[in-house]
Amino acid sequence: MIDPQSPTALRCAMYLRSATGDRASLQEWEQACRAAASRHNPAWQIGDDLVFADPNASGIGHDRPGLATLLNQAKAKAFDMVIVATPDSFSRNMAESLQAIDLLAHHGVGVHIASTALDSRIPSFRDLFLYGRCYEEKLLRTHGENVSRGQLGALLRGGSVGGRCYG
Repeated sequence: MIDPQSPTALRCAMYLRSATGDRASLQEWEQACRAAASRHNPAWQIGDDLVFADPNASGIGHDRPGLATLLNQAKAKAFDMVIVATPDSFSRNMAESLQAIDLLAHHGVGVHIASTALDSRIPSFRDLFLYGRCYEEKLLRTHGENVSRGQLGALLRGGSVGGRCYG
């Protein structure tokens, strides 16, 4: 069995994505990744030249230069591990996230998710990743339904469902 806690030094890259393009949120994600890496395994070395980012990357990511460069560098064996902040860092689309993770694995590169400490080198990674993403999608769907139901109730009671009220 693979031990993700082993003191083996790994060359690490980071992938950061922000839907809003907010520089502060990208910096927060980077700090979270660096903190998780040092807390998880101090032997991991994160190269400043191996920080890949896609600001303003919302939706399905067919046009993400940071991700494309990351995948090309993985193919060239520039690093051993990619650290991301959250499970949806590659994409909010689960299939697209898995495609990126599988491509990285094909090139011998692991993935570490800072927020959950989930490491692709453990045998149960895929199951845990899928379970977590399915749970997140269900929460989002349920939340959307609850908001819509609340707005409909407010409208039926003669209230406002958003925007500014006049008068």
